[in-house]
Amino acid sequence: MPSPDASSNSRIPLTIGSLGAAALIDAMAGRDIARDPLLDRLHIAAEAGFDAVEDYVAFALFEPERGRIDASRVLEHRDAAARAGLRYVIYPWLHALPRWLRASRAFDAFVCLEHDASIEAPSPFAPSTWEWFEHFYAGLARELGDVDGLTIALPCDYGEVAYPTGVGQWIFAATQSSHAAHEGHWCGDAHARAAWANADVGRKDDAIARGRFLRTSMTGFVDRLLTLARLHFPRARLAFKCGLAGEKACFGNDLTALGRVAARHGSDLWSTHGTLPVYFHKRIQSICRALDVPYVTEGVVERSRAMVMDRLFEDAADGARGFFEFDATWTQYRAVFDLGLAFLRGEDPFVDVTLLFHSSEHERAIGQSVPPALFSLCEPLRDFLDFSIVDEDLVCEPQALRTTRIVCIADGGALRAETIDRLRAFVRAGGIVITGTHDVFTDLAATRAEPWPTARELIRFGVPQKYGPREVHAGDDDAWHRFGRWHGLERAANFFPDATSDEPARWTSGHAGIRVACARTIVLELYADVRVDPRSWRIFVDGREQSARVAVGAQRIALAAYTTAGTSDIELRGPTFVPAGLGESADARDLGVLVRRIASFDDDAPRTAATPLTRLEFDVDIGALESRACVRDGLGAYVAAPEHDVASLAAVLVDLTSFASRFTRAEPLQPWPRGRHDGLRVARNASGWLLHNRGEVAASRHVLQHDGSIRRVVVAPGSIVSIR
Repeated sequence: MPSPDASSNSRIPLTIGSLGAAALIDAMAGRDIARDPLLDRLHIAAEAGFDAVEDYVAFALFEPERGRIDASRVLEHRDAAARAGLRYVIYPWLHALPRWLRASRAFDAFVCLEHDASIEAPSPFAPSTWEWFEHFYAGLARELGDVDGLTIALPCDYGEVAYPTGVGQWIFAATQSSHAAHEGHWCGDAHARAAWANADVGRKDDAIARGRFLRTSMTGFVDRLLTLARLHFPRARLAFKCGLAGEKACFGNDLTALGRVAARHGSDLWSTHGTLPVYFHKRIQSICRALDVPYVTEGVVERSRAMVMDRLFEDAADGARGFFEFDATWTQYRAVFDLGLAFLRGEDPFVDVTLLFHSSEHERAIGQSVPPALFSLCEPLRDFLDFSIVDEDLVCEPQALRTTRIVCIADGGALRAETIDRLRAFVRAGGIVITGTHDVFTDLAATRAEPWPTARELIRFGVPQKYGPREVHAGDDDAWHRFGRWHGLERAANFFPDATSDEPARWTSGHAGIRVACARTIVLELYADVRVDPRSWRIFVDGREQSARVAVGAQRIALAAYTTAGTSDIELRGPTFVPAGLGESADARDLGVLVRRIASFDDDAPRTAATPLTRLEFDVDIGALESRACVRDGLGAYVAAPEHDVASLAAVLVDLTSFASRFTRAEPLQPWPRGRHDGLRVARNASGWLLHNRGEVAASRHVLQHDGSIRRVVVAPGSIVSIR
C-alpha cells in the first residue's frame, strides 16, 4: 500500500482505548479489579502517533461507598497519560451504579412501557438523574481539575445516544433484576409519563407522536448534559457517541437534531459504526459536514485486515476529523494501521450526488431501522461513485446541497411540503432529481411519467456472476440481485426441513423481485404462511404473469423463462400481514412470503461455477432516458427510474452523472471515473484522488488530474492509493 507523500496535510487526532473498560466490567460483575495492562503500553501508542487515551470512569469505582470518593484509579490513569505525552479524555459512566446506590433505590430507574418493569439504570426524565450527574461530574472536577476531553455517556448500554436496547446487557447482567434491557419504549416511569402528558407532539394514542416525543426528549437530554459537562470542565473538548446501526423510533436518536446540538456546543460527534456498511458512515458524516461538526469514528472492533482497510479508506474519504481505535485491534493490525493512518487528513470530500433519507416515510414506519431502498442502494453504488446522505430535516440547510448536482430519492411516500419546495428550487437552479417511485415523482414534477419507464426499456444488464451464474440465495444481502421492498432475514431451518441451521432466507413485502441469469427453467423455493392469502400472490417473469400459484407452506415453483441470454427479472406481488406484537406499523413489519433461493436450469442441474466477486455490468440508453423519462423545469430536470428496482436506479444514477450536461443547463460536473462493480472505490477531495481496491484482483480507473490530464491508476488488491 503506497504511503502518502511527505508534503501531505497534517494527520487528524488519534485516540487509543479503552483504558478503564476492564475495571468497569469487573466492577459490574463483582470481580476484583486488576491494574489495566494498557497503562504499560501508552508510551508505545504515543510513539506510534496517537494523541490521546480514553478512560472509562465507572461511578461504582469512583464512589464505592456513599460519601467516600476513591480517585486513585483516575489519577493514576491521568498521570500515566501525561507521562506518555497523551491527552487524557474521560468517558464517565453514571449508569455503572455503585452497589450502595442500587440498594438504597435513591434513583429513578428506566421503566419499560410495554411491561411496566424497570432496569438498574437512571431515567433521563427524572430530576434525581440530573442530581446524580451533577454529583458525579462535580466530584470528577474536584479530583481531576479540568481535563483534556470529556465524552458524555447516556445512562444505559454503552453510553451511546439512545434509550436502552440491551446491547450492553452482558456488562450489567449481574446487577439486573429478572427484567433485562431490550428494544422498547422506555418512557414508563412517572416522570416520563408526566413529560409525555405535557408534550406538544400530537395525539397521545398515536405511535408516530410517541416516536417524536422520544426523539425530542433524547435530544434535549444530550443538550442539557453537554451544558453540565461544560460547566464543570470549561476547557475540555466535548463529544458524544451515536451508534446502534439504525434509527428506530424507540431508539430516540434524531441524528440531524443531535448534529445541531453538537454545533451549538462545539462538540465532536462520534460515529461508532466504523466497520459497518457504508450507509452508516455516510449518514452521520453528511450531517457533520453540512453543519461543520467534527466527525470522529470508532470501530465496532475490526476482525480482519480487510475490515481495517475498509474503515481506514472510508474515514479518509469522508474527511473524518478524529479516529478512535481499541488497543487490541491496533496491536493485532499494527502494520496496516502504520501505513493507513497517514491517509487520514480530515479533508472534506467532493461529492456531486446526494441520496435523500426520506424522513417522513421513516417516521411513519415505526419499527423501521433504516429506509430499505436507500440502505440497499448504498453499498453497491459506492463502487461507482461517492455520495452524501441528507434527510428532510437537513435538506433545507444552506450547506446541505451546496456542492450537489444530483439528488436521488430511493424510497417512496409523501414528502414534507418544505422538502418539495426545496427540491423544486434546486431543480430550477440546475439540479437533477432522480427517483424510482411514482408518488415522489408526481409530487415534485407536478406530473406523472407516462408510461413509467421499465428496466428493459432503458437498461441492458450483463449476467450476474456471484454464487455461480445460475443460483441466487435470497438470504445474501446483495442489492444487485434484488429489487422492490424486502424485509428482515429469517432462519431458513425454521421453515424448510432440509435447510442447515445457519442458512438464511428473506421475507418479501408486497412487491419484491430478484434478477437472475436466464435459462430454460427457473425454480423458486419459498414458504408462505396462510395469513398472507397465498393464492392471491402473483408471479411475473420479465413482466409477464405466470400461471403458477403460491400455496401454503414450503414449496418449489418452476417457471418458464422467455429469453436465452442476459438476465431475467422474477417478481412476487401479493398481500401481506403484520404478526401480532412485532410492531405498530404495517410499513415497518409487513411480511409476505419467505424466499430461500432461486435457481435457473438449462438442463437437469443448476450451474454453480463460483466467481470471487459480484460483477453486474450495465449500459443505460441515455437517449431513451432523456426522451421518455425526463421532465424539465428551469435549468434542471426530474428523471424517472424503473420502479422498486435498486439495481436499475443505481445504473441510471451512475450513467446520469456521466451525461449530466444533457439534463441540466447549469455548469457541467467535473468528470468522475466511470466505475465497475469490481470492488474498487474512489474518493476525491481538494488534494486529489483516493482509491481503495477491496477486490481480489488488480483494478484500475482513469482519473482527471489538476493539470487537466487523464491518468490511469492501477490499484493492487487490498491496497489504498493516493493521487495528489
